[in-house]
Amino acid sequence: MVQAYLFSAIINEIKQNGLQSTDDMRILVIMLLVATVLAQYFLSTSAYLAYKANINLKGGLINMIYKKITKIKFTSLQNYKIGKLINLVANDLSQFDNQPRFLSNLIGAFWALIIGSALLYSFFGLSCIPGIAFLIIVIPIQGWLTNKSEVERKNKL
Repeated sequence: MVQAYLFSAIINEIKQNGLQSTDDMRILVIMLLVATVLAQYFLSTSAYLAYKANINLKGGLINMIYKKITKIKFTSLQNYKIGKLINLVANDLSQFDNQPRFLSNLIGAFWALIIGSALLYSFFGLSCIPGIAFLIIVIPIQGWLTNKSEVERKNKL
């Protein structure tokens, strides 16, 4: 979002002074470069932390499930083969493994939508409302399409 603001400031500076290089222009370009580098750094750091949290969560879940399995009475396991039990546990852990990876994106997307909408409104006024409304309307449609494709994938397996 800072990058969008800096782009706007650079464009305004070009409109005022043309393509002549001024000290303000140099400062804005350097600030844009620093903002871009910092954004990429924080993006990779958040992805790393999400991955690390995912590994810790998976280890804790494996430990918890192992303790539960060892407490199960032998008589209740007579109906199940051990391979089937391990397959069920592995599938459940796989579901837990895939979900937390995108939690940081889910949280960040909410704030990016709010801040981006405010910046668009400040730059373009009321003319940005249809675009923002389209972004908000697409969210449930995208979720519905994702669920439909997941059902189709599971049916093909």
